[in-house]
Amino acid sequence: MSSVESVLRAVFEAPPSAEALRRAALIWARPSPAMIENAARYLEMVEALRAERSAVEVAEILCDCLEGKAGTPPPHPVLEDALFAMSPAEGAALATERLPRWRALAAEGRRLPFVLLHAQQARHGEPLDDAVLDTIPPAPQERSVRAVLSAVSPAKREAWLLDALNLPLLRRSAANQAPGFAVVRLSEYVVPHLDLCDAPTLRAAVAEALAIAAPHEAAAALRRRVEAGGGPTPPVTEPTPEALRGLADLEQKHTEARRAAGIVGVVQQSLDRGVRVTHAPELLDLDAWRAATDARRRALADQVAAAHPDLRLLGVRRYAEDTPVAVFYHRAADLDLALIPGHDAQVGFGDHEEAVVRAASLAHAGIPNHFEEFEYFLTEGIASMRPVRRVRVGPFLIATAPGPTLDPAPFVDHVEASPFRLPSEAEWEAAARGGRPDGLTFRGDDVPDEAWFEETESGGEELANAFGCYGFGLMPEVCADAWHSDHHDAPPEGRPRPGPGPRVVRGGAAQVYPWQSCGEWQLLCVACRAPDSHWEFFRTFRPTWSVHVEAQD
Repeated sequence: MSSVESVLRAVFEAPPSAEALRRAALIWARPSPAMIENAARYLEMVEALRAERSAVEVAEILCDCLEGKAGTPPPHPVLEDALFAMSPAEGAALATERLPRWRALAAEGRRLPFVLLHAQQARHGEPLDDAVLDTIPPAPQERSVRAVLSAVSPAKREAWLLDALNLPLLRRSAANQAPGFAVVRLSEYVVPHLDLCDAPTLRAAVAEALAIAAPHEAAAALRRRVEAGGGPTPPVTEPTPEALRGLADLEQKHTEARRAAGIVGVVQQSLDRGVRVTHAPELLDLDAWRAATDARRRALADQVAAAHPDLRLLGVRRYAEDTPVAVFYHRAADLDLALIPGHDAQVGFGDHEEAVVRAASLAHAGIPNHFEEFEYFLTEGIASMRPVRRVRVGPFLIATAPGPTLDPAPFVDHVEASPFRLPSEAEWEAAARGGRPDGLTFRGDDVPDEAWFEETESGGEELANAFGCYGFGLMPEVCADAWHSDHHDAPPEGRPRPGPGPRVVRGGAAQVYPWQSCGEWQLLCVACRAPDSHWEFFRTFRPTWSVHVEAQD
């Protein structure tokens, strides 16, 4: 292991120091615990690697991190999010290095994130000169934004601030009773710069955003600030009350995480949970199961049901692609289980899925906010889902829907008390793919949008895949595997990777809905994965049992 990799692992495997967390809490007025922790890790990472390597480039450090050398990707894995850790010269150098890519994207009609105003100049056809780049300081980001806004024409200032306010997003958030989005867009992106742009169109948009934000507790103070003309936020020397609450919540999260380390033992103890049947070779091979007669499949399903007193066979049903599926009811747990025969399954984001996303990227060129949704996913977001592997999963029973959502604190207790076990990554992905060789989501190749998400969230068995399972990608579902940054050296037989540390989580789109145009749709992809440390609000798992097929005596 290289010295750089050792340093990165050391930073990411331990909670950030109290001093780093406090410094990070100064960056935002209303940070979530995850925002504080992410910022603190970046600060510690930069400092640690500077001590390891003289004159190291921050961009190089962040690339190391994005490539998984830290053992886990950064929780907000957009390279430019770490500009706050850079000196003015480093920020200018990184912006200069990336301008050709930004200009190329702008030439295709794609819009870039507001937080990269220095890059958006390319979109408006006005290249940055060194004098402007040299004015971009480190955090808070607001100062970088003001530096660039001051250097461009009033018309461009108005266009950028309207982009940043994003009224279509705020209208959608109002429909979902989420006024906090309007508060954030106003207070962090627009109000600090109103003194630089006195345009009627912008004033009208701000008035509408204030009306959307009205139910929020911070709206009254925000309105007073707008009436006073806006302007830069005073320098922060102490964490705000909201930031202090975030720090307290983070300490509680770390306490729970230390306790959750006990899940490693629970996982190992539960791997053999399941049922045992004899003389059932068709359960070892999906093709043999499909080729069997109805009577033979029924006999096999009856044998599985007889192997446990809580199992009752509901029937051998047919779902998508006319695949026969034995479905059971577990009386004590009150849930349905689908029998998945053994088969070869793809684990990872394959060439077919990449082609689907690339086609969607071209189809959406020029549509607001799709830069982040597609370009990032294709260029920097799929490393943890590769290389693609074909693994052999044995037969298993798995819940047709995810289990109930649980707070992180009692999660280990719930898993330990459950008669079931966590599925392995390979089993989860095999169940989600429904026997197909590939596919972007459990429903096929459509790239999910909000309508897709809402239909899937409200739907049930009528949206089941060929294995009678549904809901994949909505909830953050914990798997048995210890987190690794990619699929290298994954077990070929589909068993979970052993080891301490965070577990793998699949899905989680429901935890970040309503979406903010940042590509959360990718959480609905079958191959998408992350460590459970990313999920601070709730998680769940899909109850699973092994089906052990033994030779007949």
